[in-house]
Amino acid sequence: MINSKILEECDLKESDVIFFKNHKINVKEIENIKIIDFKAPGTNDYYIRYIFDNDKIIVTGDLGSAIYEWNGCITLKKFSIMGPHNFNQKCSCSSEGKQEWCGDIAKKGLTEHWESNFKEEYERLLLEADNEIDYDYTRLDELEEIKDCLDDLIENSEDYIEYSSIARKYYIDYESDGWIHELGNRIPIRHKLHLFGLKVIGRELEEHCSND
Repeated sequence: MINSKILEECDLKESDVIFFKNHKINVKEIENIKIIDFKAPGTNDYYIRYIFDNDKIIVTGDLGSAIYEWNGCITLKKFSIMGPHNFNQKCSCSSEGKQEWCGDIAKKGLTEHWESNFKEEYERLLLEADNEIDYDYTRLDELEEIKDCLDDLIENSEDYIEYSSIARKYYIDYESDGWIHELGNRIPIRHKLHLFGLKVIGRELEEHCSND
């Protein structure tokens, strides 16, 4: 059941979905509502229930709850070409929130921000200062303040509350927008798992129909 193509489409690793390997699909319809249970026999571990109700899908179970909404009726076929970003944009509410914080992503982005925008200039001014060459000491002081602030952000990147407090100062003092507040945001892995389940279910049911 673990398909490498679907893993890639959902931006997941095999270790993220190994618990799905024994999951079975059960479909029932009540009037215009389709209910699909995706679970392993005899256990509710990693169980997902999808409720298709016209233009929305309600997800419940062991991997959190969420509602995804579209303009118009939604079918399983739609998910065969959908990626996690577009899927997450359709989330109107979730027990996970629409984003989750990742300190490692923030660290990487902060490091790239420094290296792309300031590092070369900072090292040049340091060299000029060390060699007692006439240099822009005001700019060097500003870059040292920026470096200290970015270092503080990196050091506190695992604690979003502290990170956000430092980021607010950085935004006020040095930046023209608040992008740095969202630097470590990523799509919740449970939302990706919701999409993975829909893709697997769609493929399995399509193969079942073609074999009938």
